Amino acid sequence: MTITSLRTHWPRAFFLSAAVTFAACTNVSNGNSGGQGGSSSGGTTTASSGGANSGGARNGGTTASSGGANSGGTTASSGGTPSSGGTTASSGGVNSGGTTANSGGTPSSGGTLSSGGVTSSGGATRAGGATSSGGVTGSGGATGSGGATGSGGATSSGGVTTSGGATKAGGSTATGGSTGGTSSTGGTSSTGGASGGGATTVAGLPAKSAVLASMRSANDWFMNKHPDPGAAIVTDKSRPSNLWTRATYHEGLNALYNVETDETKKTSYYTYAVKWGDSHSWAMANVTAPATTSDNPDNEACGQSYIDIYNIGVARGDTQASRITAITTSIKGVVSSGVTSSNKWWWIDAIHMSMPSYAKLGVLNNDTSYFDGMWVMYNDARTKEGGGLWNATDGLWFRDLHYTPSGGTATPMTATINNNIPASTTDAYYTAPNGKGLYWSRGNGWVMAALVRVLDILPTTDSHRATYVSDFQALAKALIAVQRTDGFWNESLMDPNHCATIGMTGDDGPETSGTDFFTYGLAWGIRKGLLDSATYGAPLQKAWNGLSTVALQSNGLLGYTQSSGDRPCTEDTQNPGALGPTKLANFDDYGVGGFLLAGSEVYQLAGN
Repeated sequence: MTITSLRTHWPRAFFLSAAVTFAACTNVSNGNSGGQGGSSSGGTTTASSGGANSGGARNGGTTASSGGANSGGTTASSGGTPSSGGTTASSGGVNSGGTTANSGGTPSSGGTLSSGGVTSSGGATRAGGATSSGGVTGSGGATGSGGATGSGGATSSGGVTTSGGATKAGGSTATGGSTGGTSSTGGTSSTGGASGGGATTVAGLPAKSAVLASMRSANDWFMNKHPDPGAAIVTDKSRPSNLWTRATYHEGLNALYNVETDETKKTSYYTYAVKWGDSHSWAMANVTAPATTSDNPDNEACGQSYIDIYNIGVARGDTQASRITAITTSIKGVVSSGVTSSNKWWWIDAIHMSMPSYAKLGVLNNDTSYFDGMWVMYNDARTKEGGGLWNATDGLWFRDLHYTPSGGTATPMTATINNNIPASTTDAYYTAPNGKGLYWSRGNGWVMAALVRVLDILPTTDSHRATYVSDFQALAKALIAVQRTDGFWNESLMDPNHCATIGMTGDDGPETSGTDFFTYGLAWGIRKGLLDSATYGAPLQKAWNGLSTVALQSNGLLGYTQSSGDRPCTEDTQNPGALGPTKLANFDDYGVGGFLLAGSEVYQLAGN
């Protein structure tokens, strides 16, 4: 069949029997974002980092997550006012010296610190050619590690706030006197996020001002093109603007908010985001009123961004609990039933669409049942779907069971097969044309973004955290081995000539959406000390250089973005033609979201 708009393939009998409303649309989303703290005046800070990546395919939903602990920056506490240029501050006031902490992060009512950040993730395709259109991302709350920063902008490294506001060993250092503690009012702050100790800068990156200018350029282009955030998205048909593609954009917008230094611009971003949520009554995507909830990953993707916007609102003194009612009810409905097995995330895009919301709500409510539930679904995707969608040997992820060895005899992809992919209930083992594993760039980007957004806020005490870290590091290692010399990644990670071989010359690469999420992940990993800057710094520098000088055009348009889909080299009948500098994807939002996520992390590693 010819892919005409979004993705196709339904999730097996599990989804066929589920009482969930799906939109007959399919697409790939990308984007993702992560919140992070601003820089301290005078210099050294790293703050909370935002969420994940996105980049998946389909009209479906997207997930995001993030928020999270500052590695080494100041922590925010309830009652804190946003500091100029940053976002949260210590309880009762703003840190002297202008340091910022956990931009967007705020203590949740009840005492849990939440942090900014956002992500989006892709949607899935369903049999019959329709994919559900989902929402997108938000970010969860987590406390920054490192306690308080002192005036003058020095940041602490390594500390993590614990319940009661105490900081663990390695806490904060003060230059000229620290400002009060960082515990959240009434309770516990999560010890989320990667440990501190990562690089503070990476050689070869442009100055912070240049990174921020690139982010503003891309965002201005998008907001000028879409002045009404609630207006329907019209491509081959009309779709609600809280589907996963747009949700991914909002992950990125929230991430931009967290590093923006201009208070007027910050306010405009927040106003735009709130209007977006209000226009959909903060409900999940593709539900019919009065219904507001859905447990379909694509539809609930927008919930991640709702959580992030809620947290930002709390920091701004605009607490609106109704903003997270629908996403909480949707996720709680799954968790409260006691998740012991589930193939809800049968395609890897869903990991990004859904997983960060579980982490965010677990932190926000200080409830580990959310963490337990997300592990069951992650582990099912990782080890059971199609025999396991994660290939430990290659360190990469198959998109779904069409590409895993459990499908039988390996069959190299051809143009004929590419146009006639069977429904998801049909197992198969399609490889790249060169016989190597078929690994889709944006699909792996969804996973990387999800892991970033989850790890950024997940408590260090979680029993599965080490597995998530190991998977993240394995993915990063595999990715730098297949990076292009221009800094980008091809649509098909193990076959640089995949598209040309099946008759789609010009679509192999460079490709922006997958590169967005990989850049986001590499930068976050270096900053958090999970990736060695000596090994990963140069690949990061090349990737950002490619995105900001090749993909980003002088007018803010982002080129070279693959349209929605569920694999490499899918035909875009809405906007036919090879990838290029001014060629837009059928949905123009998720690529921008991913770019803003990437920039939000690169910004924190850039020099002054």
